[in-house]
Amino acid sequence: VMRRRDGSFDENSSGTYVLPDGTSRHLALRDYTVKSTGSWKSPTTGATYPMGWHVEIPSLDAQLEITSSMLDQELAKKSTSDVTYWEGTCTVTGAKQGKPVHGQAYVEMTGYAESFSKKI
Repeated sequence: VMRRRDGSFDENSSGTYVLPDGTSRHLALRDYTVKSTGSWKSPTTGATYPMGWHVEIPSLDAQLEITSSMLDQELAKKSTSDVTYWEGTCTVTGAKQGKPVHGQAYVEMTGYAESFSKKI
C-alpha cells in the first residue's frame, strides 16, 4: 500500500495474488484490507514503523498475518541525499478457504523517519 501524509491509503495502491501455477491476479485496493498489528521504534533514528500486519482478501477467503523475521532491518541514511527506510523479510501465516497457508514476504517502508521528498 502507498500511504498518504494523513496515514490513509492512496487509491492507486494494489497487490498481486500469485497462484501455484505461476499465473497472477491483480488486486485493487478495494479487494483487500491491511491493518497494522504492532510497531517498532528504531534505536538509531527514533522512527516508529508499523510492524506486523493482518491482511484480508475477501474474494479469496484469505486471512493472513505478516510478521517481520527480524525487527531491526532499517537502513539509516548516511548522507543528506540518502533516504532512511525499513526493508526486510517477513513470514506469512494464515488461512485461505479454511486451510492453513504459510509463506514468505518482503516489505519496504519509507516516510517514517522523515518525509520522502527526494528530488532527482
